[in-house]
Amino acid sequence: ATTLGLAHTTHPLLRATVTIASDNSVLLTGRLSTADQPWLADHAVLGTVIVPGAALVDLVLHAADAAGCDTVEELTLETPLVVPEAGAVRIQVVVGAPDEQGRRPVGVHSAGAGADAADGWVRNATGFLAVGDAAPPVEPVTAWPPAGAERLELAGVYAGLAASGYEYGPVFQGLTAAWQDGELRYAEVALPEETAVDGFGIHPALLDAALHAMGLARESDGVRLPFAWSGVRLHATGATAARVRIAPAGAEAPDAVTITLTDASGGPVATVEALSTRRISEEQLAALRTTGEDPLFSVEWVADTSARGATADRGGWAVLGTTEYPDLDALAAAGPAPDLVLLPVRSGDADATDTPAAVREALTGTLATLRAWLADERFAESRLAVVTNGAVAVHAGESLDALATAPLWGLVGSALAENPDRFALADVDGDPAACVPGLLPGEETRVAVRDGVTYVPRMTRLAPGTRTVAPMETGTVLITGATGTLGRLVAEHLVTAHGARRLLLTSRSGARAEGAAELVERLAALGAEVDLVACDVADRAALTALLAGIPAEHPLTGVFHAAGVLDDGVLSGLTPERIEPVLRAKADSAWLLHELTGDPAHFVLFSSIAGVLGSAGQANYAAANVFLDALAEHRRARGRSAVSIAWGRWEQESTMTAALDEADLARMARGGLRPIGAAEGLALLDSALRQDRATVAATRFDQAALRSGVVPPLLRGLVRVPARRQADAGGAAALLERLAALPEAEREPALGEVVRLQVATVLGGGSADSVPADRKFKELGFDSLAAVELRNRLSATFGRKLPATLVFDHPTPQAITRFLLAGLAPADARKSPALAELDRLEAVLAGLAPDEQRDKEITVRLQTVLAQWTAEQRGGPAAEESVAERIQDASADEVLAFIDNELGRSMQS
Repeated sequence: ATTLGLAHTTHPLLRATVTIASDNSVLLTGRLSTADQPWLADHAVLGTVIVPGAALVDLVLHAADAAGCDTVEELTLETPLVVPEAGAVRIQVVVGAPDEQGRRPVGVHSAGAGADAADGWVRNATGFLAVGDAAPPVEPVTAWPPAGAERLELAGVYAGLAASGYEYGPVFQGLTAAWQDGELRYAEVALPEETAVDGFGIHPALLDAALHAMGLARESDGVRLPFAWSGVRLHATGATAARVRIAPAGAEAPDAVTITLTDASGGPVATVEALSTRRISEEQLAALRTTGEDPLFSVEWVADTSARGATADRGGWAVLGTTEYPDLDALAAAGPAPDLVLLPVRSGDADATDTPAAVREALTGTLATLRAWLADERFAESRLAVVTNGAVAVHAGESLDALATAPLWGLVGSALAENPDRFALADVDGDPAACVPGLLPGEETRVAVRDGVTYVPRMTRLAPGTRTVAPMETGTVLITGATGTLGRLVAEHLVTAHGARRLLLTSRSGARAEGAAELVERLAALGAEVDLVACDVADRAALTALLAGIPAEHPLTGVFHAAGVLDDGVLSGLTPERIEPVLRAKADSAWLLHELTGDPAHFVLFSSIAGVLGSAGQANYAAANVFLDALAEHRRARGRSAVSIAWGRWEQESTMTAALDEADLARMARGGLRPIGAAEGLALLDSALRQDRATVAATRFDQAALRSGVVPPLLRGLVRVPARRQADAGGAAALLERLAALPEAEREPALGEVVRLQVATVLGGGSADSVPADRKFKELGFDSLAAVELRNRLSATFGRKLPATLVFDHPTPQAITRFLLAGLAPADARKSPALAELDRLEAVLAGLAPDEQRDKEITVRLQTVLAQWTAEQRGGPAAEESVAERIQDASADEVLAFIDNELGRSMQS
């Protein structure tokens, strides 16, 4: 630490300290885990390991000493500091600058060990430090135990505390004797002999044990934790045992006590002028288990003030499906494409239609338009906005009726992830044109309009939920996809954490699935009655028969829909046939469960963050999952139970993720998503059940990775981006300026290094030198997703839109380099613009992969241009005829050779 300008600290829970020069404030940092401090695991409350309040007091006492103070004037414990089952939690003790009396503010903060440096911090305690007068005398206890005090029986005391929710291990079972004299209580406390106390002011387990006597001889009113401390002083260090006196704090604090700790000779160890406690519930603690690093998230719609008062000027937009522009061909024939083109897609009332069929109709029709849009270069500089009506819930409780078009938000969101600046989404409550003021500036990619007000979506963190989770002990709980990785984890968790005793597990393979027998045996050993049935939940007859078998004495009380399949591929290769199986496993099954299961206490849908954010190569999967989110909103608006959890990727490999290689995982990491561990994911599931809302997102964001790229509008409420990051185009301009300043012979090598570095990044890391310039991308391991990512990264690097077919038209890093060089590098000042354009054309042609039909079209165009040029320069129509005669019967290769020859002559002349 000293090499980084930090001072070492002797406290066992802290690692370094630094004094801030500008105001004399002090920062102390540390790291807590049950691996580094195993004794912390001995302090569990209601099933959650938390850092004892006594430990926070000791940390603050140490900070007070470092800041030249001797009294913790007050310390309020705001949020229990939860210790994760795996991993660690970072802590900071921050002591502010002193005022005129030397009084300093103090705070204790924590964050998950993997959280971003600027985000995820929770304030656990806050208060003030002071420089006190001479320590007040401690009232001596001349006789021990005090005369007249009644000895209290301690046999079984810790078993009783455990039954009440205080699950203390050996280190924290320090209460050895206790007495009572009216309102006064006395106790003896001691640490186990092997407990190390060096570095602590007072060991947290010793001070915590002193508090155990507070609960004796008092009727239980729930689990209580230390809350507010006042006037805490440390008089001696190194204590391994102490005598304790607890008395009422006085009329001014009727619910508080004063505590005095002395050594065996009566010498003072520590004093607390006042301590009060407060109740805490199991639900509150369980919720806190997920807030140390990444809590649950939700998408909130906020009013877009920039669009307020704007009007939809018809100069820059058009609407498809009208008599004026019935389709894309008609729009293109009308002249240059406008900046924004609207594609309205409507559906009827979801309760009055064949919803699965309507979903397919909306998806396949829109997919055809999206693909045609991308394939037509006439629209390369325009955005296509798909406009729905009532497909998203902007306000709480808003009835979401357009279930059939809701999946378009997943389809188009993924298309947008693959093709930035080419698509947008809007949902309106009336005229499609109402979305134009919000979209036309080009900054936002998703908007909704309600009563003339434009709203934009922003991802936000959710506070811990307080909803009581309905019991699962008596009824039947149905889990789909139960033999998959998540299904197995959820099944066991519902038994062990929620008391589920009858499980109906389904999957397509049922008992034939690998490990199915072991799963049933393990659940039975945990006390559950299990039926594992092979069932296609998307088949109405099969699902009806399955539900009919549920006994009346154990009615259905829970549905957990975890089934799903993948069929990944970029939008240009997506077909209705590839949408079908994904939609069937997710959306069709969810719809039938909705129709056939009534209103169980739990209706839980496992959705995906791919639908919320959009995911390149997963447009079909994103669409299916957005249907689940919409269905949950649809049910909740009608008073029925539902929550859809949009999961990020779990660490555990499953049949759906088994095909992911290192490059795929690296791509996800660059996208700002971290995997979720099993314990964390199950805790997030519990937290989601406590939320009183239809949809939540359960994922881990990598703030640093997100900030390193272009932050999408959806995440701008979550990711703080310095203003300098908005100067993206400036970075591209600077790169082009550096390129222009180089001698012509050095430009291609310099540009090639930039290209190859981006290729290496897409492949999972490495240097530019690790990528051969002339190796074909297919040989390097590129797939369609890698091609999309490389195109997008190069577009961002150079601040230019690049064609979707970049990698396919220019199949090596060298070919892309030459293509870019022709379009980006400035023309040599000694050359005319016409010659510079010919240089560019030559580079483009050299980089093209063979394509017979395209090559013929290029040949004809070149023939025409050359014939016209020759005619003008060498004598008119006769020359044009001569050229035409020469090339009429020539092959493509002969024509290209002829063009090369003619171009060479022109340049020599």
